[in-house]
Amino acid sequence: MERIRDWLLPVLLTALQLAHWPGRALREDDAAAGAGPLVAAFAAAAVLTAALAVRRRRPLVAALAVEAALVVCLPLPLPEDATLVHGLAVLIALYSVAVRCPGRTTAVVGPVLACCEGVRSAVLLDAPGDAAGEAAANCVLLLIVAGLGRSRRRWLAGRRAAARELARAESERARAALTERERLARELHDVSAHHLTSVVVTADAALRLGDRKPELTAQALEFAAATGRETTAALHRLVALMRTSAADEESPLGERVTELAAGFARLGLHPAVRVAPEATPLTGPTAEAAFAIIREALTNALRHAPGSTVRIHVLSTTADGTVDVTVEDDGAAADAPAVRQRLGGGRGTVGMRERADALGGTLTAGPRPDTAGWAVQAHLPGTTSPPHPRAAGHDAPYPQAAGHGALRRQAAGHGAPHQQPVGHGALDPLAVGHGVSYARAAGGGGPRERPADHDALHQRAAGDGAPLQQPVGHGAPHRQPVSLLALSPHVVRRTTLPQRVLRHPALRGLDLSDGAVAIAVAALPVFAVVVDEPSAVGLACGPAVAHALPLLWRRQAPWAVLCAVLATAWLAPLGLAFGLVSADVGLCLVVAGAVAECVAVYAVGAFAGPARVTWPVMVAGSAGLSLSCLALAAADGMTEMERGGGIGLLLFLAAVVGTAFLPPTAAFWGLGAAVRSRRERVKAWEDHALTATVWAAVAEAHEERRRIAAELRAQVLRHADAVVARAEAGDLDGVAAEARAGLAAMRELLAALREVTAPSGAAAECAATTERKTSPQGALT
Repeated sequence: MERIRDWLLPVLLTALQLAHWPGRALREDDAAAGAGPLVAAFAAAAVLTAALAVRRRRPLVAALAVEAALVVCLPLPLPEDATLVHGLAVLIALYSVAVRCPGRTTAVVGPVLACCEGVRSAVLLDAPGDAAGEAAANCVLLLIVAGLGRSRRRWLAGRRAAARELARAESERARAALTERERLARELHDVSAHHLTSVVVTADAALRLGDRKPELTAQALEFAAATGRETTAALHRLVALMRTSAADEESPLGERVTELAAGFARLGLHPAVRVAPEATPLTGPTAEAAFAIIREALTNALRHAPGSTVRIHVLSTTADGTVDVTVEDDGAAADAPAVRQRLGGGRGTVGMRERADALGGTLTAGPRPDTAGWAVQAHLPGTTSPPHPRAAGHDAPYPQAAGHGALRRQAAGHGAPHQQPVGHGALDPLAVGHGVSYARAAGGGGPRERPADHDALHQRAAGDGAPLQQPVGHGAPHRQPVSLLALSPHVVRRTTLPQRVLRHPALRGLDLSDGAVAIAVAALPVFAVVVDEPSAVGLACGPAVAHALPLLWRRQAPWAVLCAVLATAWLAPLGLAFGLVSADVGLCLVVAGAVAECVAVYAVGAFAGPARVTWPVMVAGSAGLSLSCLALAAADGMTEMERGGGIGLLLFLAAVVGTAFLPPTAAFWGLGAAVRSRRERVKAWEDHALTATVWAAVAEAHEERRRIAAELRAQVLRHADAVVARAEAGDLDGVAAEARAGLAAMRELLAALREVTAPSGAAAECAATTERKTSPQGALT
């Protein structure tokens, strides 16, 4: 299929060229179609076809080879029509360079091709004016093609970045259950090695030596009872830890948010969770909606602001359980790839708003007014759901364990748990091979903790009563290295004027495609004036540039750009009214400048919002075009118009001209709306896949923990309780038998856990499949 795509377009171009010349010349018995020109034409066609066929694999070679073949054809005995269609090969080759090569390569190849095309124009055309005009037109075409190619390159780079992110999440998901098995295998091994084995050994020794040393029996029973209680407590704590999960809807909101944030921390975010004590134990519909909104907001932050710090605040200050959720990110990290920073055109707030509306709440989402980043705020009315007993501290079945320095308040007396720093005590189902493990529920010490972030320590030292806010993950967020020059008070960094201009906020986000569109739109009326009245080119350049300049920001502010374009369309009528330009020049500026209005209408349809909001732009665009045309006509012949009917005639002409302009503006708006719909469909597919994958990893790890916890309760804990009961009853034989049975059950569970090997091959295959199935769109050329 790839080979067919490589050769299909070059073969079609060659067929068109040969049908035009020498096909038409042979049909008309043209004398120019001799043997020599025919051989040269077929040789040039073969070279150009072969060069264009490698544009995907060798775009730079293809572009230079195509242009070299056309230049070599200049001294050959070929008419101008012999390479007419082949001229399109230059544009196709430059487009491939812009799509598949870095920007610097495009910036070098583009001028080279423009210079070569200028040489060809000078050789083929006798009149210098015609040659200069064709060279200028070629430059504009090449610039437009390069801009389109760069836009396509940015789109494909975003899709590849999304595919890599999804593949990474799929790989983590594939390892989630295995990670839980490995962690629990280590914990269970410690329990069996240090507790049950010692009970078996001690009981056997006491049974063998009991006749000679009766005191050993009492010591063995006392040791079995104490060790059995310790084993039971350790296993209870391990089971209790396994019961907390973001995938469990019955778990309290604080635990679910903490574990969810830990999962996203493994994908590059730096979440900082702050849950109010009143909101921590909540369950029910309000808590479920709050959790879903936080999950969607974290997914959006991962897509649109990778590497950023995300602050999650969950507050509840009313008795009925009303929850206020705030999720704020600080924008993409400085070291995040620019491609990933521009993955999406929206924030996916529809689903979050629907969840809030279902409860009678409100949700707002948008840029943060005070600084960079995005903020999501939701107000969710409460449903008076009872607090979860495990979080509230009532009737907890087992004492909670302390994990890696994050303390949970015990069930005695306190209504809310201590705020838990995420990433040190939370179970992280996505942390594979990064040194994060369960709390040593079996009595062993946990791994050494990393120091907390200085900012978090300052917040704790401030004593404001707020829970500790600590970034999720392994320690503080990654900080950029600080230069010694930046710390020196005697060093002043100086920037040149061009650097300050390029760093201006108004110029951020602009690229080659924006400039190419603006230059092309400005060049069209100038070319029209050159053809009609060359002496007025200088006067036409100002209005043409002013009319097209707002199109640079058509992506960022499409409605404002449309208003600016419609306003600058009156420059030509005003110039005609004040005698600055002639009627012919004004007509050229208005008619050729109508392309700017069409581009602005397209931008509104593509970037301003959904179709149900932007459809009035068709009427606005056609009305603006008709008014500017009527203003030009009025400035040119107001006296005659007053005699012919005055205002009534103007209104009639406005209606007629506006109706005539309505179909083209509707077509451009429809094209923009279709592009937006396709873009949002692709982004929604990627967002859904990423969210589903991250959530599946949490759910699979949770299911694995639940399964193992059920086996522990059914087998090992039963025998451990029996060991304590037998020891308290003085039955040493029963102690040994129950300890052996518990140890056998433990070892059987360990063997089942260790039978599963790492799914590295399956994960790699899954990642490769995800990379191939990026989204429902394909490459163009």
